[in-house]
Amino acid sequence: MNTSSDPVQACSGSTGDTCGVIRLSNLDSVVAKLGELSFELYLEEFERRLKQVLRSADSYTKIPPNKYRVELYEITESSLVELAVAKLVRELEKPVEIIGDRLRFEFNMGFAIPGLGVSNKATMRAAESSLKSAVRAQKTYVIGGAEGNDKAEIDPHLLPRLEQALETGELVLHYQAKVDAAYQRLVGAEGLVRWNHPEEKRVIPPGEFIEVVENSDLVRPMTEYLIRAGIARCVEWAAPLSVAVNIAPKVLETDQLFPVVADALNFYGLEASRLILEITERGELPVQSLAQLETLRELGVKISIDDFGTGQCSLSYFRDLPADQVKIDSSFVMAMNTSHKDRSIVRGCIDLAHHCNMEVVAEGVEDEQAALDLKEMGCDVLQGYWIGKPMSFTAFEQEYLRGLSGQEEPSLFASLLD
Repeated sequence: MNTSSDPVQACSGSTGDTCGVIRLSNLDSVVAKLGELSFELYLEEFERRLKQVLRSADSYTKIPPNKYRVELYEITESSLVELAVAKLVRELEKPVEIIGDRLRFEFNMGFAIPGLGVSNKATMRAAESSLKSAVRAQKTYVIGGAEGNDKAEIDPHLLPRLEQALETGELVLHYQAKVDAAYQRLVGAEGLVRWNHPEEKRVIPPGEFIEVVENSDLVRPMTEYLIRAGIARCVEWAAPLSVAVNIAPKVLETDQLFPVVADALNFYGLEASRLILEITERGELPVQSLAQLETLRELGVKISIDDFGTGQCSLSYFRDLPADQVKIDSSFVMAMNTSHKDRSIVRGCIDLAHHCNMEVVAEGVEDEQAALDLKEMGCDVLQGYWIGKPMSFTAFEQEYLRGLSGQEEPSLFASLLD
């Protein structure tokens, strides 16, 4: 475990991680009350609770004498950060009993959401700034962003470099498994874009570059490239395994997507029903975009509403949208075991989608209890770190598939929900 006295220097995660610093403020009084030996039990309980809330992909590091650095792996959406921090606060605010003494952890927390092109160290400095703000304002926590603190570190050449990355094949899909909730069987994977950066010698998550792409003309060729890549990979898997690829609403503004999809399916010989195009629910789509989705569905391609429940769409829009599937946003799934309201929202989304003849995928399945609850609610498909992390196509095929020829059955998760 890194015990550097400087939390900025200790920070070593990827640029797409949200960073946080937790400061315990009552250590002297606790030592005086408990003594050194019992004080160690106090700290052990604090760290146990950190581990209990954090996902397996997240990390924390002790920064003596009274701080802890936390990194939330590839979490960049403010709603998910708020959820993670709120869960952490609830757990740490519970009383702790140490050899008959009932105590509480007194703490402040500062978190920073990474900005586009901002380094991980810069994000941690922003988290330190948020912590200072929390202490000054006597707040439990403050969540800030890294953009305003380190604008000079944003790479002005990011878009031209991304154009080059697209031309040289540095942009690739990593695959995250999806399993049938009832029968514990692999049904497919979502293809998630990553950047294999040769100069930095690391895999860069989309949180560092996707906003630049979506706000530029690069979004269309990049989307088309990734659709072809997903189809080319899926055709090697045993039927009826599917692949899902995200498309930005901007790509639907013209009629160019349909011929790209149709030509790729024909070229690789993939059944259209094995391709799922995921559209994020950010607002109502214009009429011509809806028409293009309907045309794609007529071809046999499945349409999925991603991050369902977080957008601004009305129920009538949901009713009229030509879609086959909804993906319940992970913020609701991750909170449903501690929040009655979130559990009700998840159940309501499942019932509503089923009554509209849509399949339901739950994102953010982080533990076995969530998987069991979703199965009981009638959810169709599960996706999340408890099932598996996004991984390269080679690792995905080695982990989940027996063979690549299409002749063998996909592997079963025999003990997944037993």
